[in-house]
Amino acid sequence: MKETVAIIGIGKVGTSIGIALRKAGYRIVGLSSRKRNDSRLFSICDNFSKIPYEVTDSADIVFLTVTDDSVENVCKDIVDNGGFLDTSIVIHTSGALSSGVLASAVECSHLSIHPVKTFTSLIPVSLEDVFFSIEGDDIETGKRIVEDIRGIPFEIRKGDKLLYHAALTLSSSHFAGLLGLSMSILKDIGLDEKLAYLMAEDTLKKVNKNGLKHSFSGPVRRKDLGVIESEIEALKGTSHIRVDTYKALTLLSAYMEIDLGLIDYEELNVLIKMLKKGN
Repeated sequence: MKETVAIIGIGKVGTSIGIALRKAGYRIVGLSSRKRNDSRLFSICDNFSKIPYEVTDSADIVFLTVTDDSVENVCKDIVDNGGFLDTSIVIHTSGALSSGVLASAVECSHLSIHPVKTFTSLIPVSLEDVFFSIEGDDIETGKRIVEDIRGIPFEIRKGDKLLYHAALTLSSSHFAGLLGLSMSILKDIGLDEKLAYLMAEDTLKKVNKNGLKHSFSGPVRRKDLGVIESEIEALKGTSHIRVDTYKALTLLSAYMEIDLGLIDYEELNVLIKMLKKGN
């Protein structure tokens, strides 16, 4: 028989994980959040409290799917009020935090289990074939839980969590921000914003098929410094954030292409001098 589970923080991540656990045979015995919402979890468990420690004392596994800034304090509050079993496994789902923030639960096992996926609504999403990073003092149990919900587990070192999360942030929310910037420029000149999405989609397909080295194109790759300079001037008539972002990403592309042997340092230095003009 699978373990009993309490979920603290009934938001986007907590809902999808809770539904997946239920489908895998775990019994959801407690829910806690600052307020009730439209989460489907409330249809499968009626033991709800706004006070976390009131619903955790019968759970073998406690998932803390709260905001990163709240994880440590929520854990301490449950400990201070005797809300964990001595045999409980306490898990948070933060990508940036290590399992060390759960240290106040001295008698319990501690795990960080983070899904490599974005969650944008309370509608549960499938976690099948989703990668999950696992870190903590009971890795095998973490792997079992992830495999039970049909995910793909991989281990990560505690000291690598921040760099890991920063890397994923660049390729998710920051990527969405960049895409939004591109779309806003197209909209300003009366063109279909979808063009930005189509270009991004095509680029991602090329990276996936051919690898990063063979997916660079554009003015840096072609060494079209005149085009880069002219585009910067055009962007100056719109907003500073567009200019700054274009310059920063032009330099980023150049450094990446240096690492891949696509351009040389002499070409990079010429580009840097051009980008500094007018600063």
